[in-house]
Amino acid sequence: VTGATASNAGGTQLFSVDSEGISYGGLINFDFQLAQTEYYNWKINVGGGYEFIKAENTYTVTATGQPLLGGQSSFVESFKTAAPFVTAGVGTEFHLSGTTTMSVALGYHYSMASTWSYGEGGQNFVGSHGQGDDATLEDASLREINWSYPFLQLGFNFYIDTIR
Repeated sequence: VTGATASNAGGTQLFSVDSEGISYGGLINFDFQLAQTEYYNWKINVGGGYEFIKAENTYTVTATGQPLLGGQSSFVESFKTAAPFVTAGVGTEFHLSGTTTMSVALGYHYSMASTWSYGEGGQNFVGSHGQGDDATLEDASLREINWSYPFLQLGFNFYIDTIR
Protein backbone atom coordinates (compact mmCIF):
# COMPACT_ATOMS: atom_id res chain seq x y z
CA VAL A 1 0.00 0.00 0.00
CA THR A 2 1.47 3.33 -1.02
CA GLY A 3 0.17 6.80 -0.15
CA ALA A 4 -2.68 5.84 2.18
CA THR A 5 -3.83 8.84 4.23
CA ALA A 6 -5.71 9.53 7.45
CA SER A 7 -7.69 12.70 8.22
CA ASN A 8 -9.46 14.11 11.26
CA ALA A 9 -13.23 14.74 11.46
CA GLY A 10 -12.73 18.15 9.79
CA GLY A 11 -11.07 16.51 6.77
CA THR A 12 -7.55 17.79 7.53
CA GLN A 13 -4.89 15.20 6.68
CA LEU A 14 -2.96 13.99 9.74
CA PHE A 15 -0.52 11.55 8.13
CA SER A 16 0.23 9.34 5.14
CA VAL A 17 1.59 5.81 5.28
CA ASP A 18 3.43 3.48 2.93
CA SER A 19 3.36 -0.24 3.79
CA GLU A 20 5.24 -3.23 2.51
CA GLY A 21 5.55 -6.82 3.60
CA ILE A 22 7.19 -10.10 2.76
CA SER A 23 6.41 -13.70 3.62
CA TYR A 24 8.62 -16.72 3.06
CA GLY A 25 8.60 -20.34 4.13
CA GLY A 26 8.20 -23.91 3.01
CA LEU A 27 5.07 -25.47 1.50
CA ILE A 28 3.98 -29.08 1.12
CA ASN A 29 1.24 -29.37 -1.47
CA PHE A 30 -0.90 -32.32 -2.58
CA ASP A 31 -2.73 -32.43 -5.93
CA PHE A 32 -5.79 -34.64 -6.44
CA GLN A 33 -6.80 -35.19 -10.07
CA LEU A 34 -10.49 -34.73 -10.89
CA ALA A 35 -10.42 -35.32 -14.65
CA GLN A 36 -7.72 -36.10 -17.19
CA THR A 37 -7.31 -36.21 -20.97
CA GLU A 38 -4.28 -36.64 -23.18
CA TYR A 39 -3.53 -32.88 -23.08
CA TYR A 40 -4.78 -31.54 -19.74
CA ASN A 41 -6.03 -32.44 -16.28
CA TRP A 42 -8.16 -30.73 -13.64
CA LYS A 43 -7.13 -30.95 -10.01
CA ILE A 44 -7.80 -29.84 -6.46
CA ASN A 45 -4.79 -28.95 -4.37
CA VAL A 46 -4.37 -28.64 -0.62
CA GLY A 47 -1.25 -27.90 1.33
CA GLY A 48 0.34 -26.18 4.21
CA GLY A 49 3.57 -25.06 5.75
CA TYR A 50 5.23 -22.57 8.05
CA GLU A 51 5.82 -18.93 7.12
CA PHE A 52 7.95 -16.10 8.42
CA ILE A 53 6.39 -12.67 7.89
CA LYS A 54 7.78 -9.15 8.15
CA ALA A 55 5.77 -5.98 7.53
CA GLU A 56 6.84 -2.34 7.71
CA ASN A 57 4.87 0.93 7.80
CA THR A 58 6.53 4.25 7.03
CA TYR A 59 4.52 7.23 8.32
CA THR A 60 4.88 10.85 7.22
CA VAL A 61 3.06 13.07 9.71
CA THR A 62 1.69 16.51 8.75
CA ALA A 63 2.09 19.58 10.95
CA THR A 64 -1.52 19.07 12.13
CA GLY A 65 -0.77 15.47 13.16
CA GLN A 66 2.59 16.11 14.85
CA PRO A 67 1.11 17.01 18.27
CA LEU A 68 -0.23 13.42 18.41
CA LEU A 69 3.39 12.19 18.38
CA GLY A 70 5.15 14.78 20.49
CA GLY A 71 6.37 16.67 17.42
CA GLN A 72 7.65 13.73 15.33
CA SER A 73 7.39 14.35 11.60
CA SER A 74 7.94 10.73 10.53
CA PHE A 75 8.56 7.26 11.91
CA VAL A 76 8.86 3.65 10.79
CA GLU A 77 7.29 0.71 12.59
CA SER A 78 8.10 -2.89 11.73
CA PHE A 79 6.29 -6.06 12.76
CA LYS A 80 7.21 -9.72 12.52
CA THR A 81 5.71 -13.11 13.24
CA ALA A 82 6.03 -16.78 12.34
CA ALA A 83 3.06 -19.10 11.97
CA PRO A 84 1.65 -22.13 10.17
CA PHE A 85 -0.60 -21.70 7.13
CA VAL A 86 -2.84 -23.81 4.90
CA THR A 87 -3.78 -23.44 1.25
CA ALA A 88 -6.56 -24.86 -0.91
CA GLY A 89 -7.37 -24.35 -4.55
CA VAL A 90 -8.50 -25.72 -7.87
CA GLY A 91 -6.44 -25.74 -11.02
CA THR A 92 -5.55 -27.22 -14.37
CA GLU A 93 -2.35 -28.46 -15.95
CA PHE A 94 -2.05 -28.65 -19.72
CA HIS A 95 0.51 -29.64 -22.35
CA LEU A 96 2.50 -26.63 -23.54
CA SER A 97 5.19 -28.17 -25.76
CA GLY A 98 7.47 -31.21 -25.82
CA THR A 99 7.97 -32.27 -22.21
CA THR A 100 6.70 -29.01 -20.70
CA THR A 101 3.33 -28.32 -19.12
CA MET A 102 1.82 -25.15 -17.69
CA SER A 103 -0.41 -25.08 -14.64
CA VAL A 104 -2.86 -22.46 -13.42
CA ALA A 105 -4.44 -22.59 -9.96
CA LEU A 106 -6.86 -20.34 -8.11
CA GLY A 107 -7.10 -20.67 -4.33
CA TYR A 108 -6.87 -19.23 -0.85
CA HIS A 109 -3.95 -18.93 1.58
CA TYR A 110 -5.10 -18.96 5.21
CA SER A 111 -2.49 -17.71 7.68
CA MET A 112 -2.75 -18.63 11.35
CA ALA A 113 -0.57 -15.67 12.40
CA SER A 114 -2.09 -14.11 15.49
CA THR A 115 0.66 -12.66 17.67
CA TRP A 116 2.85 -9.95 16.17
CA SER A 117 5.89 -8.35 17.75
CA TYR A 118 7.83 -5.19 16.92
CA GLY A 119 10.83 -5.86 14.72
CA GLU A 120 12.64 -2.79 16.06
CA GLY A 121 12.26 -0.43 18.98
CA GLY A 122 10.95 3.07 18.51
CA GLN A 123 8.01 5.43 18.94
CA ASN A 124 4.62 5.28 17.23
CA PHE A 125 1.04 6.36 17.93
CA VAL A 126 0.88 3.98 20.93
CA GLY A 127 4.05 5.39 22.49
CA SER A 128 7.53 3.95 22.82
CA HIS A 129 8.21 0.23 22.41
CA GLY A 130 11.20 -2.09 22.36
CA GLN A 131 12.31 -4.69 19.85
CA GLY A 132 10.37 -7.93 20.43
CA ASP A 133 7.55 -6.27 22.42
CA ASP A 134 4.01 -7.32 21.53
CA ALA A 135 2.57 -5.05 18.83
CA THR A 136 -0.41 -3.25 20.38
CA LEU A 137 -3.03 -0.64 19.58
CA GLU A 138 -3.77 2.54 21.53
CA ASP A 139 -6.21 0.66 23.83
CA ALA A 140 -3.44 -1.88 24.71
CA SER A 141 -5.14 -4.70 22.75
CA LEU A 142 -2.91 -6.85 20.55
CA ARG A 143 -2.55 -5.65 16.96
CA GLU A 144 -4.17 -8.03 14.48
CA ILE A 145 -2.83 -8.16 10.95
CA ASN A 146 -4.68 -10.56 8.67
CA TRP A 147 -2.12 -12.18 6.35
CA SER A 148 -4.66 -14.45 4.57
CA TYR A 149 -5.36 -13.84 0.88
CA PRO A 150 -6.71 -15.32 -2.36
CA PHE A 151 -4.10 -16.27 -4.95
CA LEU A 152 -3.63 -17.01 -8.64
CA GLN A 153 -0.68 -19.29 -9.27
CA LEU A 154 1.05 -19.87 -12.60
CA GLY A 155 3.61 -22.64 -12.95
CA PHE A 156 5.63 -24.65 -15.45
CA ASN A 157 6.64 -28.29 -15.12
CA PHE A 158 9.61 -29.64 -17.07
CA TYR A 159 9.57 -33.42 -17.36
CA ILE A 160 12.54 -35.60 -18.21
CA ASP A 161 11.58 -38.31 -20.72
CA THR A 162 13.27 -41.43 -19.35
CA ILE A 163 11.12 -43.99 -21.19
CA ARG A 164 12.76 -43.66 -24.61
